[in-house]
Amino acid sequence: AREWSQQDLHAASEWIRQIPPFFRDFVARMGAEWAAERPQEIAKTVLKWPDDSQRDFVLRGVCEAWARKDAAAALAWTDSLPAGTTRTGALKGLVIGWSQSDPTGCRAWAEKVVDENEKKEARHYILHGLARSKPQEGVAYLQTFPSGESDLDLVYCLGKEWALGDAPAAGEWAKGLPVGPRQEAALQAVLRQWVYADAVRAADWAEKIPEKPSRSSALSAVMEKWVEQ
Repeated sequence: AREWSQQDLHAASEWIRQIPPFFRDFVARMGAEWAAERPQEIAKTVLKWPDDSQRDFVLRGVCEAWARKDAAAALAWTDSLPAGTTRTGALKGLVIGWSQSDPTGCRAWAEKVVDENEKKEARHYILHGLARSKPQEGVAYLQTFPSGESDLDLVYCLGKEWALGDAPAAGEWAKGLPVGPRQEAALQAVLRQWVYADAVRAADWAEKIPEKPSRSSALSAVMEKWVEQ
């Protein structure tokens, strides 16, 4: 798609728009890859697509790539969008990309966000970005969230995003958590993502977890997604 868009952006755009939106994370990553070279132009093109969920997921990836190249320009463009799911998706991608290229600057910006709900979302997205590029920093950043603030959701997000880049390492982190709801959420997040890439290896890894309750929960997560595939 990236090569095609160099010659005929409209034709490449129409082709991508019609690809079935299987898994939203992978659709977003496709958007990030597509926009690696001309993110602003690609962003404007995607914004003209029909208003559906796939457009928003692709735009999320586009803004992620854009923020890695020029966070200030990506932020200005995203801020100009009207409130709604499109802006939310673009902002999520922006923060994920920005937190990978400049986590200090991104965190400083997030702390200055006035609206408390938007600030909470921004911090959540920073966790996504750190989990992909600097997972140990993501683990440390997780400790800065107030206790009980959607704790299981945050643990799940950290595990899922980490698994996109290094599923075995993410699995070892999840397995090392104290047995209980947080460990179960982390294991499910890692294994449900891992199974897309290598179901057999994920199942073999889960089967070796020493604690029976954790092992049963982990295998259940693997088989659920494996059967879906």
